[in-house]
Amino acid sequence: MKWLVTGGAGYIGSHVAHLLEEENNEVTVIDNLSSGLRNRLSGDTHFIEADIRDERAIKKIFSDNRFEGVMHLAALKSPEESVKNPEIYDQVNRLGTLNVISNSAACGVNYLVQSSSSSIYGDASKNELAETTFPQPISPYGKSKLDGEVALNKSVESKLILGTSLRFFNVVGSLKSNLQDTSSFNLFPKVIRAIQSNQSPVIYGRKFDTRDGTCIRDYVHVGDVARAHLQVAKYLISGNDVPKALNIGTGRGSSVLEIVTEFLRQTDSSLAPRYEPPREGDPGVVIANCNLAADSINFISKFDLSNMVESSF
Repeated sequence: MKWLVTGGAGYIGSHVAHLLEEENNEVTVIDNLSSGLRNRLSGDTHFIEADIRDERAIKKIFSDNRFEGVMHLAALKSPEESVKNPEIYDQVNRLGTLNVISNSAACGVNYLVQSSSSSIYGDASKNELAETTFPQPISPYGKSKLDGEVALNKSVESKLILGTSLRFFNVVGSLKSNLQDTSSFNLFPKVIRAIQSNQSPVIYGRKFDTRDGTCIRDYVHVGDVARAHLQVAKYLISGNDVPKALNIGTGRGSSVLEIVTEFLRQTDSSLAPRYEPPREGDPGVVIANCNLAADSINFISKFDLSNMVESSF
């Protein structure tokens, strides 16, 4: 099939693009390279530098290529940054997504799988977040991803396209060395950079209502997340009913302190973590209930925490 991957030079998007190509799909990537890296892509990938907010450019790309499916991953993704700059998150994550969805529907794209986020749930009281949990985003980032879900649902309900949103939890690890996460916001690369610089890894907040006072998250390997994209696409193509949103996680929670401790253990480091005040917009506990993904598309994560840490180097 002929697939478009938006944000395909990014951390998660490049993993999706590689898996699509491994299954003999023709892949076009669009990315504005604000955080994506061109060298993450294979020589077989058709690359177009473009911004999803650029209506004229996106319309031309869709009309010129006749894609059969779209994997939409282009987005900004820092809750902390979104609190400081909510307008840019609305422009990229909401208006940019509307641009991708409307052009997909107008140009006859059959299938659209888009990235969403566990941030749509906010600081929910439940320890396990299911797709039926009422969304209460507490950051502009979470709100922008929820807006993207609503936009896709309207097109699906109007029978303009078949699609779903995958609500990622905390995506980590790597399948190849050149695909590693280089974000300045994410925990794993920040801990790696600290250890490599012989500096104490920073933990934000130590008084959350958790077992060790630090935030608890559901960390899921990027290889599992990429595999979920292909799995749900196969179900859509086969004509199966797919829920409008699916949690993609492990169903297990690890604290930030446990993550940092595992990194220090695997690197034989004598460093100790340093604590800073909690960041605005950070919920205490976010763990996925993944039963719906298991039941509807037969998806279960494979990688454990030790694999995730080891593959991040």
